[in-house]
Amino acid sequence: MAPTQVREPFHREGWIYEEKVDGWRILAYKDRDRVRLVSRSGRDHTRRFAGIAAAIAKLAARALVLDGEAAIYDGKLRSRFDWLREPDADAVGTSPVLMAFDLLYQDGREFTGRPLRERRARLENVVVFPVRRLARNGFEAWSELVAHDYEGLVAKDEASLYEAGPTRRWLVVEGEVGGLDRRRGSLVIGARLTRPYGTSQMSVATETGHGRSSHPCPVVIARLRRPRRTTSRAPRRSSRHAHRASR
Repeated sequence: MAPTQVREPFHREGWIYEEKVDGWRILAYKDRDRVRLVSRSGRDHTRRFAGIAAAIAKLAARALVLDGEAAIYDGKLRSRFDWLREPDADAVGTSPVLMAFDLLYQDGREFTGRPLRERRARLENVVVFPVRRLARNGFEAWSELVAHDYEGLVAKDEASLYEAGPTRRWLVVEGEVGGLDRRRGSLVIGARLTRPYGTSQMSVATETGHGRSSHPCPVVIARLRRPRRTTSRAPRRSSRHAHRASR
């Protein structure tokens, strides 16, 4: 499920607003103590994010599938995409964490056909710190984003179901209003699970800008450690928002 980019912040009744995490989109699978973390292009990142995988393996649920972003946060609790490749040992505020924003499956039950409000409530019972919710009013959420120098915000219809492909029931506003999409290379349009959930193995089919691929993955999720809050205000924008290479 991929949000559609819009140029201006807005407010709509029945919608919620979340921080847009500046990280790597990850589908996380747990099948008992087996864990796998798969990127939007279908690449296995379990070894790269071994700490996330280890935390996932300790969760009580036998089987889980989460959608989220692997991210590193600086001392002002801003996600830093560039540090995923080249961490700054003197400045990093957290180790890599999985910021989950959706729960697709848990212990034999699929939730893709349930509304977001229900999926989010269940998610909050699974992970310690899911993606941050911003103010309920869209314009107040935007002001919060500006104050903390977050990457952007994602607005979501609380009644939306989880579907593969682009959607206008999730909308993203970048931190630089009116700017072009800074992502480059293959872009995952969506992901869907194939094979019955009763099996210990399943396939995840990812659609990218260069076509579609399918690969087997055992099921997964991550326990997150709540970062310490800070009242420091960040600069309005910074050089970290320059064009990035493909994730």
